[in-house]
Amino acid sequence: MDSIRNAVHPEESSSRPVVDVTAEDNSVDDLLEDLNTRFALSVLPVILYLAVLLLLGLVGNILSFVVYRRFKPSSTRTYILTISLLDLSNNVISNPTSIAELCFRYTFDNPWLCRVFRFVKSSQVYSSAFLLVAVALDRHRRVCQSRKKQQEAGDALRASLICVVVGTLLSLPYGAVTGRQTIPTGTGNLTGFMCSVDDQHTSSVLLLSYNAITGLGFTTCVTMIAVSYAQIGCHVWRHRKHVVGLNQAATPHGRSLSPSGDTSSTLKHNRRPHLKHNRRPHLKHNRRPPRT
Repeated sequence: MDSIRNAVHPEESSSRPVVDVTAEDNSVDDLLEDLNTRFALSVLPVILYLAVLLLLGLVGNILSFVVYRRFKPSSTRTYILTISLLDLSNNVISNPTSIAELCFRYTFDNPWLCRVFRFVKSSQVYSSAFLLVAVALDRHRRVCQSRKKQQEAGDALRASLICVVVGTLLSLPYGAVTGRQTIPTGTGNLTGFMCSVDDQHTSSVLLLSYNAITGLGFTTCVTMIAVSYAQIGCHVWRHRKHVVGLNQAATPHGRSLSPSGDTSSTLKHNRRPHLKHNRRPHLKHNRRPPRT
């Protein structure tokens, strides 16, 4: 129809303005790339800091895993190995993702990739927090309840798996609500896209539920860790005070107590010295002479 109209009315078709859509799209993309570059330069110290954390985390977690893997199996060894693996995965996945989000602030237009990255990052954070709680409870039991049965390597492994599974399940809602979020660029009506909460979930009940669960979980974990280590500190302080009191009471009798509570008799300075000059002298002139 347009070709027929142009043939019938050639003057009308020649007066109509021609818009190059491809050129306009290219100009918008170039403008967004320029905004990305400016934003990346403004947060360059943050990017460098994340890069340093990435390198240090790789070296530190690999070394800790290699070193503690040679230790004798125990609950402490199991927890340290699990935390090292989680931190290593966090450095390999989360830190590069954060750097990419800072470098492509206005052009991160991949919702599914964003969901996967945010889900993995959230599960790592949850799992690490639960593992720290498990470590605190294990240390509390060893110090404050030393007479009870302690965790072994198998028990710690099962507890670590439970922490990872629960952290993964709690991260599923966050992976569902994230995606592509439209953000203003500050340049006219031009908008960009970033990896964050999706536009359709900014005020959803699922997001509010996830935030409530996250806040409750954070408060619970911090409280359990703080209470456990506070009780450990009080127990150590009372034990040390008791040992010092016993040491002071046992010192006059020549005994001392080590910080572990053992009694020893190695204080030579408390022993009675041998005073040879106090002995009664042998007086030969006082002896009775023999009878004749």
